[in-house]
Amino acid sequence: MPPPDAEKAVAAPGFILIRNPAFPVPELPVVEERPRGRSYDAADVAPYFAEGRLAEAKAAFDRGAYAEARVLLEGANPSAPVRYLRALAALRGEAYAAAAEEMSALANDYPPMRDRCLTHAGTAYAQLEKWDLAAESLSKVSRESRLYADARLALFRVLRGAGKPDDAVEAIAPLANLPPPGWGRDPA
Repeated sequence: MPPPDAEKAVAAPGFILIRNPAFPVPELPVVEERPRGRSYDAADVAPYFAEGRLAEAKAAFDRGAYAEARVLLEGANPSAPVRYLRALAALRGEAYAAAAEEMSALANDYPPMRDRCLTHAGTAYAQLEKWDLAAESLSKVSRESRLYADARLALFRVLRGAGKPDDAVEAIAPLANLPPPGWGRDPA
């Protein structure tokens, strides 16, 4: 967080700045920003859903008709983006068994979305109370991923639900040492 305005002010001549020991300002190390790959958005998958049944399925998904979208995607082109939309429709439509199975399989077949698929699979397994499978999926999310903190927090909830509180605390311990981000939320 940026410092309050009072700490940004320049001291008037003849005055010195005395830091309040009750509110220490830690010296944070400069962290080198690592390239995390390019961001994917709707434009990247638009060509897959441009016409025919795939366009209808995408429209159904966008309006929240997840079961209809899954039916329209049945037997469609088995490309990775189409399979991802089908699995995501299962997850959003609360068909957790199908979502968990499809997202787990897709994690191996769709490298750009691997961490997202693993996180979704872990969420679906958690809804089914298959704690071991959920923990396995969530623990595979790479440390470099943008979803690492979310996956670790989900892993904490899964392990706590499985009755393993010590493992749950161990799962979120790496978050405490993450450097603060320049923007957004700070999971640490």
